Amino acid sequence: MKKIFIFLSVLLLVACSTQKKESTPGSINVNELPAIPLTLISGERVMVNSLGGNTILIFYVPDCDHCQREAEAIRNQLEVFKNYSLYFIAASEPEEIKRFAERYQLNGRVNVFFARAEVADVVREMGPVGTPALYIYSHEKRLIKKFDGETKVAEIAEVL
Repeated sequence: MKKIFIFLSVLLLVACSTQKKESTPGSINVNELPAIPLTLISGERVMVNSLGGNTILIFYVPDCDHCQREAEAIRNQLEVFKNYSLYFIAASEPEEIKRFAERYQLNGRVNVFFARAEVADVVREMGPVGTPALYIYSHEKRLIKKFDGETKVAEIAEVL
């Protein structure tokens, strides 16, 4: 029953996007790194708004086909993101997050982190977030660009 509730919550609030939409900082409410508590797969707890440097938040669901293709594309072109820390964030169980990180060979990378966040915290700070969603923040913690849905790495690279 608990798994069904979690699945339905994630499905309703962090549903897999089928259309790609793009927006700029002026068209969304989240202009600074949000105050979302994360639990990294190492067990360490961090607040998103305390992260330093250039940061990319990637919201995903491990079972989402679009999210899987996005992770694979990022892995295949990881050098594009060398000046950024990438935080893959899911509301899934830690074991699912670890499996996703291993499956797409992104675990153990210097600038790639996997974390769990509560759906309620994400919605409180950012509103409903579809998946995959990618938020690019500058080292000043300001939103540069947001991508909703599966996005080609070449499009992302244009704003890095």
